[in-house]
Amino acid sequence: MSIWGSKSIRRRVGSGLFLCPAESTERAYWLFRMRTWLTIFSIPVLPVKVTGEQVECFCCGNTYKPGSAVAAGARGLPLA
Repeated sequence: MSIWGSKSIRRRVGSGLFLCPAESTERAYWLFRMRTWLTIFSIPVLPVKVTGEQVECFCCGNTYKPGSAVAAGARGLPLA
C-alpha cells in the first residue's frame, strides 16, 4: 500500500450551448478542468497543476478540446 501518490480529478467549471458535430445541432455542453493532486492514502490533499480542459456534450457525451474549431462555436450561455 502506497502512502502518497498523485491523482487526476475532473471538475465542472462552466456550461453553455455549442454546435455538437456528432449530432449536427446546437446542444448544451459542460466545460471540465482536469487537475493533478498529491494524495495521502488516496485522499487528494494538495493541487499540483492544471493538466487540461475539455468540452463535453451533455446529450451524447463526446468530448472536445476547448480551443478546437469544434468548440469555437460555443456560446457561454448559462443553462437553466
